[in-house]
Amino acid sequence: MRKEFTRQLNAINQLFAEAKQTAEETLTVFPDYTELQDWMELLQQQEKQFLQQRFEIVVVGEFSTGKSTFINALLQKEVLPSRVTPTTATINFIRHQTEGPGHECAIVQYYDGKEEEVSFDQLDQYVTEMSKLLDVSHAIRHVDLFIDSPYLQNGVVLVDTPGLQALNPEHERITKDKIRTSQASILLFNMEQPGKRTEFEFLKDLSDSIDRIFFVANRLDGIPKNEIEEVVQSLETALRQNEYCNVPLAQVYPVSALQALKAQDATVEPDKFVDWSVEDLRTASRFEMFEEKLEHYLFDGEQTRDALQSPFFDLEQYYKRMGGLLHKIEDVLNQSIDVEEMAKQFDLLKLRYDVRRTELNQQVREIKKTFDTSIEKSVEDLNTSVIQLENELIDSMNQIEWVGDLEDIEEDLEQHTDQLEQLFQQSLKKLSKTLKREMDEYVEQFDLQFKEEVAISSMSVSLKVKQRQVDADVTSQIELEDIEERLIGMEEDYQQLIELRRIKGLKSEKNHHYEIERKLLQQELESNALLLGQNPKRIEETVIRERWIRSDKVNKIWIENEEYGRLIEQQNELRKALRELTARHHDHTDNLIEGVSLFESMEEYRKAKEELEREKKRIRFEQMKEQNEADKKMVKKEVRRVIKQIKSNGRRQRDEFETFFEECDTLQVARREIDLHLETQDELLANLREEQTVMEKMMNESAEEKERIQQQLNRVSVDLEQAKERLQECKLNVLLP
Repeated sequence: MRKEFTRQLNAINQLFAEAKQTAEETLTVFPDYTELQDWMELLQQQEKQFLQQRFEIVVVGEFSTGKSTFINALLQKEVLPSRVTPTTATINFIRHQTEGPGHECAIVQYYDGKEEEVSFDQLDQYVTEMSKLLDVSHAIRHVDLFIDSPYLQNGVVLVDTPGLQALNPEHERITKDKIRTSQASILLFNMEQPGKRTEFEFLKDLSDSIDRIFFVANRLDGIPKNEIEEVVQSLETALRQNEYCNVPLAQVYPVSALQALKAQDATVEPDKFVDWSVEDLRTASRFEMFEEKLEHYLFDGEQTRDALQSPFFDLEQYYKRMGGLLHKIEDVLNQSIDVEEMAKQFDLLKLRYDVRRTELNQQVREIKKTFDTSIEKSVEDLNTSVIQLENELIDSMNQIEWVGDLEDIEEDLEQHTDQLEQLFQQSLKKLSKTLKREMDEYVEQFDLQFKEEVAISSMSVSLKVKQRQVDADVTSQIELEDIEERLIGMEEDYQQLIELRRIKGLKSEKNHHYEIERKLLQQELESNALLLGQNPKRIEETVIRERWIRSDKVNKIWIENEEYGRLIEQQNELRKALRELTARHHDHTDNLIEGVSLFESMEEYRKAKEELEREKKRIRFEQMKEQNEADKKMVKKEVRRVIKQIKSNGRRQRDEFETFFEECDTLQVARREIDLHLETQDELLANLREEQTVMEKMMNESAEEKERIQQQLNRVSVDLEQAKERLQECKLNVLLP
């Protein structure tokens, strides 16, 4: 977008160069027409004015928003000192180095008028609160920085301001004035701590400039990716709905100035993102997306389009005047102008002018009388409006019934002087228009603007009454303290009740699990005992003894029953497991010591607390009644005092207004404007006389000389027509791309 603007700028510069060339050529051919020199000088002034247009961008933000790092990222190199602690304490105007001494430097402008050039290495001693040399915010008016940065080309100027909480009255005034007159402003937020009260409060007086403010949330790199959009939406909602200045179409641009700066210079501290590629840093920072939006607004916005139209209008007017002059010269060469008749017309015009000069000099007193009448009417209207404002403020004061309302009226008291100042300035503008209209009846193109400044006394009305606690009855105060102690004790009992319920619950749960396991073991014991009863300890076994001679002998013996032994062993193990379960259960439950609470249930606690709270409210209500009675007396007394001071200030301010108007020398104003008018008419008559002389000389030239002049005239006319065609072609290309 900026490249296209630069192309348009170069095209317009070329048009100015061509126009000046046609003026120089025409002046060479017709040197007697000195007005050509005036036109050429006017062209140079218009070109200079066009080239001097600035794109001011004001950067505002709280401490910790990373404002200095953000500006350094725009400049694509680290210039401003940036620290974790608050830094900037001055207003800094950052311009391209070609607008200064021609090299990078900082020029410090002191309040006492002194200037001092310092290097960037010394800058933190002149723009930060950490300076050891001087009290920066009170000694330095502002600092001009001249930097070789591509971002500052085409007239871009960055205005770096102190943090919002550090603005002294003068800095705040300059900052807000710059925001109102700048092409764009940037209000920085900290994404890690978005939406502070002071940030929204700062916007309160800037509702007329809100459409030129970009809202940027810095420190994007400190927020988890999955929370970024949530933070942005929350901040946009806060901008659209707050008690200071609602921004219905608020859009917040999240960026990481540190990542953007790191992409330009890897040596920038702190040593973060060292493993990131330049492309990754640019993408993650989202900085280029914001820059594109800002540049589109600056170089393709409505204000810029209007600025581009201005030189075309100036050049068209110049070519129109040039064309008229060439036609007039051609008429002289063709003898279609009667010089003698023109001389008679001039003499008649001069006679009428002399008569008019005499009339105006005689009408000065009459004009003064007319002016005085209008001024008296203006003072009367102003006093009426001032009294109305005063009565509105007094009505607000009379409606105050309790101390808390005084906090609201303080803001009204602070705004009252501002309203009076605005009223006075509006009265001056209205009076200027009235006097202009009246003067127009005598002198055309009269334009009066009051340049004087009047110092209006401030409304030094301050509230001396703050809400205080009346001395309460000693008995009721003791009762309140006793209730508070009982409530604290009840809270302890409540916590004990909760703990008791928790322990009982744990014991119940453990007993439940214990009973289940015990029953299972008991069932196994009983089953095992049943099996044991069914198996004898010993069992009879038949033993056969073999013999060779006689038949085998059969004997009976008793042996240990293996199944019985296994059951006995299992029975012992089950008993042991039952004993261990019981012991383990007692160990766990015995550690759960049950506390003691005055309340047996939550309902009992709730009812007891409600009863105490009701008693507390009753006592408080009685105290409030006493407090309100005392407050009413104090408020009435304070309201009477403030109203008296408001009326006193109002009388003093009206006297100041009237004194200002009384000191306005209307006779001198009328005389000055008439003299200026007559001087202009003298100059016009002189130009006419000079033009008449040139024409007479040209008409008396020989036929050969006239032929030569005609040829030169034709050549200049052709060049002029070609230049006009190029102007129209360029106008279409620039204004209708």
